[in-house]
Amino acid sequence: MAFRIQILPGKEKSLLGFHPWVYSRAFAPPKDPIPDGCIVELFSSQNSFLGYGFWEAQGKIRMIGFEKSQVFDADFWTHRMKSAIQLRKENIDPRETNAYRAINSEGDGMPGLIADIYSNSVCLQIGSQGIRDLLPLITEFFEKESFQTILEKREDGSLSYLKGNSGFETIRENNIAFHVYFQGGQKTGFFLDQRENRALVRAQSKGKKVLNLFGYTGGFSCYALSGEASQVLTVDISKRALEIASENVALNFTLEKQKCHKTEECDVFSFWDKPRENFDIVILDPPAFAKHSTQVEKATRGYKEINLKAMLNMKPGNRLWTFSCSQNIDMTLFRKIIFGSAKDAKKDFQILRQVHQPLDHPFSVFHPEGEYLKGLELVCRG
Repeated sequence: MAFRIQILPGKEKSLLGFHPWVYSRAFAPPKDPIPDGCIVELFSSQNSFLGYGFWEAQGKIRMIGFEKSQVFDADFWTHRMKSAIQLRKENIDPRETNAYRAINSEGDGMPGLIADIYSNSVCLQIGSQGIRDLLPLITEFFEKESFQTILEKREDGSLSYLKGNSGFETIRENNIAFHVYFQGGQKTGFFLDQRENRALVRAQSKGKKVLNLFGYTGGFSCYALSGEASQVLTVDISKRALEIASENVALNFTLEKQKCHKTEECDVFSFWDKPRENFDIVILDPPAFAKHSTQVEKATRGYKEINLKAMLNMKPGNRLWTFSCSQNIDMTLFRKIIFGSAKDAKKDFQILRQVHQPLDHPFSVFHPEGEYLKGLELVCRG
């Protein structure tokens, strides 16, 4: 039987709108301790049923269903995982791409679970005890899907192997190969959410000089070279990331083409402190500056600084691809930041395109925070 949680008067609005998160300020403290990960049943102050959720020790509830008398058994969760996998199979061509997000937490009805596919491996990230309690079922599901390695990447960066022991995969994304190392890498090893945006950059790179800032392991750089860019510079503060970027370039291109690619180990915030040549395309894809709502103000300053410095060094016709993957920075705020950067740079920019995460990173219509990746393509008019 689920534990009962009473929502305080006037705090039902988000639940009536099917939002998947409930915070402690919205409900009365339970009379008895509730074990982390247990399913709780939520009721309004008028005792109307509102839904079910996973209880988290820090006082947050992740909603898992809004229908009365739902049964959260193995069949329920297996159905949700099957639906998620089927969506990807219908929309991703395995002949071109064998790396993608298979399960995207609330976006696939599995709150607290990220499952990323890398060829023959599945890398999991688990953000709730309720999902951790389902780990044997999740492992069994992916075993039946014939994956040779199943591992979990924990919050501290350590790896836990549930099946197999491969710490490395060579993947294919839009027919470009990449080495992925699970230990020490960002996220689960690779930024899978930029697949479609990298393809857009490839299409416009022919004969261009491309600057990839926060370049990590060279995703955008390899796409630019594939699009016949004349020159690509990958900049990152991590020496190891740049080494892998060079590996990825070597994996895809001839020695002659590899000469078009250079790397620079540098803090992007100080990259423009010395004179630089002009680049036709500049890509700004930083890590999340605001992982918590309390960091929004500081993150706003960071985004403005890096975009302002890039804009000050751009000429008419140059393009800027700029991104934010901070969940707490929505598109409206991000556009305001870019507006402020252009204003202070005293340069005119046109917005050509707004972009976001691809279809293997879906988010619920009731959970706008799930649209964490925002991007703009701009062109400098002078």
